[in-house]
Amino acid sequence: MSEIAAMKTLLALRDCESLTQAAQHMDEPKSTLSRRLANLEISLGQPLTYQNGRRLSLTSAGLCYAEYAEKILRLADEGRQAINTLKKEPSGELRVGLCSELSRGWSTDALNRFGEAYPDVSLDIRILDENGAHQKTDLDLLISCCDRTFCSELKSRLLGRWEQGLYAAVSLKNSISNTTKLEQYRWICSADAGEIIQLYTDDSKAALTLHIEERMKINSLHMRADAIALGYGIGLLPCWVAECRRHGLQGLRRIYPNIRGHDVQLRIHYHPQKKTAAVTALQEWLTQQLPKRWDFAP
Repeated sequence: MSEIAAMKTLLALRDCESLTQAAQHMDEPKSTLSRRLANLEISLGQPLTYQNGRRLSLTSAGLCYAEYAEKILRLADEGRQAINTLKKEPSGELRVGLCSELSRGWSTDALNRFGEAYPDVSLDIRILDENGAHQKTDLDLLISCCDRTFCSELKSRLLGRWEQGLYAAVSLKNSISNTTKLEQYRWICSADAGEIIQLYTDDSKAALTLHIEERMKINSLHMRADAIALGYGIGLLPCWVAECRRHGLQGLRRIYPNIRGHDVQLRIHYHPQKKTAAVTALQEWLTQQLPKRWDFAP
């Protein structure tokens, strides 16, 4: 460990360009740093420092060795992380990404209760849009609400699904009389919806193909639900948004309960190399805490 400490001292001197500032940075006496550097020079048989006026600077050999020391320290840190993955008890920081649709409700409750059940795990939760999910490769776990592949480095598995129903505001209760008129209404759609909307029966057979002309696209699930509840149009929503007593939104009514949109997939994405005890524990926890209505089993 003395060589590790000496390499850290060498890097501190290189970066701080002063032994005094390096000692302040490492919060150790200058004499301790001087002794480490002297021992390292004896070990290598090369002078690594020289007196540059009133400052102690690195020689060309010192600068050369500092580059290798930086790589050695990085490998040592990776080795410690690798060993930590072998621990049976979940611990350490866990970086979790959530799609914006999961920024409210079930996930808030499930993740906070996980933190209570595993106090040695520190959760760093980030709400991401699609672009952010593509860029955040430093995440340990990502939960998405679509079947897209976010990063080639990530593996994924199906967690659950959201059934989607067709909803309108309660105030429109008596104005929608039959399905042939659905195309005449203003639709509130997700950002990736096309001009054609396919509706299905409960046995997954195609029931209606609608060509929508008047519509508004909103990429926020919660804003979309608000717009429908306020009577600005009709549209497809995950059923829990309108019907869950605990986390649902008031003012929505399902129309034509026997037809629905395509299911929204909930997927867990993770790095195979980062599948620590904490990652495994969180995956199992989320699976256990998943509402029964979200279960993907037929």
